[in-house]
Amino acid sequence: MPSCPHCERDFDTDRGVETHVGKMHDPLPKESLVDLYIHENLSAKEIAEHMDMTHRAVKNRLSKYDLWGKDPAKFHLQGHVYNGPHVGYPRWTHTGTGHRVRVHRLTAIANGVDPHKVFSAEVSIDHINGCPLDNRPENLQALSVKDHGNKDGKKSSAGHSHKDYLRALVQEPPGWAQNLPESDE
Repeated sequence: MPSCPHCERDFDTDRGVETHVGKMHDPLPKESLVDLYIHENLSAKEIAEHMDMTHRAVKNRLSKYDLWGKDPAKFHLQGHVYNGPHVGYPRWTHTGTGHRVRVHRLTAIANGVDPHKVFSAEVSIDHINGCPLDNRPENLQALSVKDHGNKDGKKSSAGHSHKDYLRALVQEPPGWAQNLPESDE
């Protein structure tokens, strides 16, 4: 006759033990969930893998304990974006909402550019040397959308256009590119 490993109560079937353990002896109590989700900054999926639980079971507990989406906000870096209108621009993505912000915009804000300008329809953040991976503050400048559009297709001070740089990067990646993490897209 199977019994509960926690309280040694006897049951007629293994399924009875599993149901009892799941309801009476939570393998992921609130304290553990707070530690993993908030303090260790693990996603629900990572917690599920770590605890050998289903993703849904973890999400249900996060909702039950009113932790879903709580701080600290979870962001992950998406490296090189290989398709779409912003090819090559790394971006931070909020895990819970999916909101994306390109890294060069965050860098510009961190270095004093007004966030209202950065996210306005009139201003664009330009990579001076044309390299979308070079997000050093000294390589970024705020330009009007018109001026930035005029610059695209023209040679930069480094002697190449944005499109030329991206084309070369894809055809012959620089040595340091080997050490970059793989994109999860």
